[in-house]
Amino acid sequence: MPAIAHERDQRATPYADFEIFCEEYHAHLGMFQSVPSREAMEQMLLNEMAFAARCEASPPVFFFGPIKELLREVAYALCERALRTTSTA
Repeated sequence: MPAIAHERDQRATPYADFEIFCEEYHAHLGMFQSVPSREAMEQMLLNEMAFAARCEASPPVFFFGPIKELLREVAYALCERALRTTSTA
């Protein structure tokens, strides 16, 4: 297992239940009228890194539809960036 993947596994507890994930999703990000830009999603998740880490660790099946797919993609990128930053510090 690559070091980054191992570190990621140790850092975040994935959502095990879809309903709890949805409750947290709306509590952290609210409701959207349309798909936000990648930059807007990144800015929201930068303020919610613990939520982003849990999303990144959660089952991919939870992330269907354009907004949740974007959420997972951005959460993964932010967590990768954070792990690389901490592993080189």
